[in-house]
Amino acid sequence: AAAEKAAILAVKRHYEASEHTVIDRQTENVGYDLEVIKGKHVKHVEVKGSIGDCARFILTANEHRCSLRDKLFLV
Repeated sequence: AAAEKAAILAVKRHYEASEHTVIDRQTENVGYDLEVIKGKHVKHVEVKGSIGDCARFILTANEHRCSLRDKLFLV
């Protein structure tokens, strides 16, 4: 949970530093964590955090479905 929170914060800061609008969607069960907007360009970003040398993560069933149907989806 701590790694995920740190990753969310890092991704938010990254996009905000390049003048994107970042909307937190974590509590909305939409299949991704952040909606990132700059002008007409929109991204649906699922953030995964990891600790250590091995960057493994699991997509939930909802995230997987979203990745298949949503062309704006990024991990």
